[in-house]
Formats: sequence, C-alpha cells, structure tokens
Amino acid sequence: MKHLLKAFLFLLLIASAKISNAGTYCLVKSAAHKGYINIPDTSVTPNYSDLNVFWADFKKYAIDKNYKALAELTAFKFMNQNNMISKDEFLADFSWSAPIKNLRKAGPPKYSKDKHYDYDTNKYLGHSYTAVVNGVLLLFCKIKGKWKFTGVSYGE
Repeated sequence: MKHLLKAFLFLLLIASAKISNAGTYCLVKSAAHKGYINIPDTSVTPNYSDLNVFWADFKKYAIDKNYKALAELTAFKFMNQNNMISKDEFLADFSWSAPIKNLRKAGPPKYSKDKHYDYDTNKYLGHSYTAVVNGVLLLFCKIKGKWKFTGVSYGE
C-alpha cells in the first residue's frame, strides 16, 4: 500500500508539472524512481522594473557589503569616475564602494537630465537617475526594462 501511495503521488507530481508548462523547470532527484524529474521553479524573481523594489535591494546589499549581489544589479561596463571597469574588476577592487557607507540615510535615485549611453555601442539607453551620498553621485538607469547601477562619479 505504501508503494502504491508513493507511485500515485509521483504520477500526480509529474502530471502537474506537465500541465503547468509556463515557467522554468528544475531537475529534482527522485529517490522513489532513482532518477530525476522536472518540477516547476516557483522561486520569485524581484521586480527590478520597479525603482522602489530595486532601491530597497540595492541598499540592503550595499549596507551588508554583499558585492556579488550588487554585481547582479550592476550594468557592465561600469563607470568608476572616468574609468570603465568589468565585473571582475568591480568584484576585485571596492574603491567604488566608499560612498555606500552612509547609504542607509540616502533617498531613492532622482531623475537627472543626463542621458545614459551604452559605453561600447554609444546607443542611447535612457536618462540617468542619481542618488547623492557624501557628495558622490551614484548613477542608475533603466536598461531593457530593469534598473541597473551604472556608475559612480566623485566631486561633481
């Protein structure tokens, strides 16, 4: 009876996975059938098309010094003053991170008249938004529908 119940639950699981075709699937090892089965990925991706959601996560990661998570919120090539840096350089050298020490007190980025261009193709991406922290401008732009951290500019 126990094996019959396991088989029924397994078939129910497979049937529900095949019915819900929308979304991403992940492979899960099944001890009952000594193999892998597809199960829908129900994890929730943050809505970074919303500036408030992006800003809350950006502040949290910055305050916690979670630079890997910050890198996921960053557009590369990243502007550190007038130097363009790659993701590897971003993660290796945190000289760009000095202004985030007092980020806890900073308000969300505000619209700027400055236009933001892709650094490689010179394609217009949108207007920059800035947050000023300790006299340093943190630059942001909505790229392909999602907010990204695009650079820092000192003493302007």
